Amino acid sequence: MKGRITCPACGQQFIKETTQQTPTLSVHCPHCSHHFVVKIPSEQSIDKETCMHNEESVDCSWEEYGEPRKTILSSTKRRTDKPKIAAFLLFIVVIMGLGSAVIPDTFIDGSLDLLAVAGVSSQITIEILNQTGVPQEGYKIIGPSGLNATTNASGILISNHLPVGEYRIRIYSSSENASMEHMQTDVLVFPFNLASYEFIVDTSTTPVSLEKTNTSLTWCSGILIILSIIVLIGVISSWRRQYSDVALVGALVGIFTLGFYLLGVLLSIIALILIYKSKEEFEDGKKGKSF
Repeated sequence: MKGRITCPACGQQFIKETTQQTPTLSVHCPHCSHHFVVKIPSEQSIDKETCMHNEESVDCSWEEYGEPRKTILSSTKRRTDKPKIAAFLLFIVVIMGLGSAVIPDTFIDGSLDLLAVAGVSSQITIEILNQTGVPQEGYKIIGPSGLNATTNASGILISNHLPVGEYRIRIYSSSENASMEHMQTDVLVFPFNLASYEFIVDTSTTPVSLEKTNTSLTWCSGILIILSIIVLIGVISSWRRQYSDVALVGALVGIFTLGFYLLGVLLSIIALILIYKSKEEFEDGKKGKSF
């Protein structure tokens, strides 16, 4: 048996090994050569016992040290296909995300319709300028779901609490009777107040022409590209079974790419569950294990 002993003279600790089964042990300190007797406790739970320092009783510690230990090795676990299935699902999410960024109208409309059914609402910002860039005040904009407002002195209209989705709006100039349709166009209302449109009216033509700048779709495409790149990194991590945290983040971000009719959300959630359940199969960059 081995024990860690503290010398009562110099306070230094050292290890002593003995095969004796006696309750006392005669010890010489290797640091100061002090001689003293240690009383070895009968139970391992006792941390301190009395040592005989010449003829006086002093406190010294005896701590069991280096007892035989069993090394428990982790069993080799059979690899599953969960990480690769998750990588495949996330790759589909990447394709849908990039497709939504390139052709947003085609991919996003269906998802917005489902979100509208779920009660998700947002706001839309519309700015009207003339061909020289001067804000146009007093333009009336009418659409479904209670959209009925007029642009302010800055040529801006902000309408809140609109269900997300596609709308066809009618725009009337301030100089015409509101019953006469002037111009009409389609707009999309996105979650998180991302819908922002700029319209340029050309009053030099007859009838007045309207040019739409899809500001909101431009922002949306940029956001979807960034999110898709993050998901792609998660795909690589999951396929290689490296860095489970990166793969989990990729799957989590994939939820926000929406996808066609929210299919991307469903696939990302499934991938997230598969990666979480197979975390032990990932290397996580560790070059060894502690036992």
